[in-house]
Amino acid sequence: MNFAEIYRGIRSLRSSGSKPHLLTISFDTDHDTPAVLREYARRYMNPPDFGKWEYAIGTPEQIKKIHQLFRLIYQPESGQITHNLVTALIGPDGRLKRLYQGNRYTPAQILAELR
Repeated sequence: MNFAEIYRGIRSLRSSGSKPHLLTISFDTDHDTPAVLREYARRYMNPPDFGKWEYAIGTPEQIKKIHQLFRLIYQPESGQITHNLVTALIGPDGRLKRLYQGNRYTPAQILAELR
């Protein structure tokens, strides 16, 4: 829900020249097919704009690298995947600007940093 609110906020930043982009990465490569992710996106984006918010999956090797880079904890457990939440702000230069562990941020904080 936080990303949905951020998405609505960044849509209003278009005129300011800022071009923030959201990326949601799934770890459940067995279940989260592109069709499943598109349906998920439609629930949270209104209207959908995949140029502003993308949903992605990766190979097991790519996902392992993402876990290491962003200090994610992930493990299959009883047919589900348990994981922590991490939100990363990456600047236009490709460098990590801020890492939020869990959901201890507000969409307003993220939008303020994007302005």
